[in-house]
Amino acid sequence: MRLGITGTYSSGKTFTSLVVSNFLGIPRTEASTMREILPHAAPGKTLDECTAAQLIQMIVVRHTERVHHEKRLAPDFVSDGCSLQEWIYGSVRVKYGVNPNESIDLAPSESVARTAELVFFEEVMSELGKAFKRHVKSSFDLFVHLRNELPLAKDGHRPVNENFRRSSDELLLSTLGGETCSWDIFQTSTTSSVRDRRVTLETVT
Repeated sequence: MRLGITGTYSSGKTFTSLVVSNFLGIPRTEASTMREILPHAAPGKTLDECTAAQLIQMIVVRHTERVHHEKRLAPDFVSDGCSLQEWIYGSVRVKYGVNPNESIDLAPSESVARTAELVFFEEVMSELGKAFKRHVKSSFDLFVHLRNELPLAKDGHRPVNENFRRSSDELLLSTLGGETCSWDIFQTSTTSSVRDRRVTLETVT
């Protein structure tokens, strides 16, 4: 079984995937974090200083890592996230800007000004999204989605805020359940105990 644990930022994906891997006795896979890739992609910069082109490089690196690990571990693995989240990481920035923290006060109906950089970024992310969706559709059997219920971790590294996180979660869920990428999806609470999560996942799998 090729199982993906999905959810937005700070939803508990890493912890849950570790528990599920141990419970089911199948290997766990993940990609390097953006913070780990950053020193190679944009030496001397923080994530909120990166250009659209540098973000695209890091998104492709993460996707490539995921593909490599998924192919190596198939037909049985549990994944901490999936490549859809790399696509979403970039796509939601079209609304909130390359550095979302600069638009933290935007109303839900508002978007940042569409600069030439953002127009380019949107075009690239749209095309990458097509490839990422095809890959994920052929590489997973089931997804367990962790609801957006936990506080956003204040790690000081990720240029992410609640508006960005909410929009990312909404886009992820709509993509997972859409015509382009339709899988069996099960949603579970992130506020439940480890034992309750284990029992829930045992039922699903």
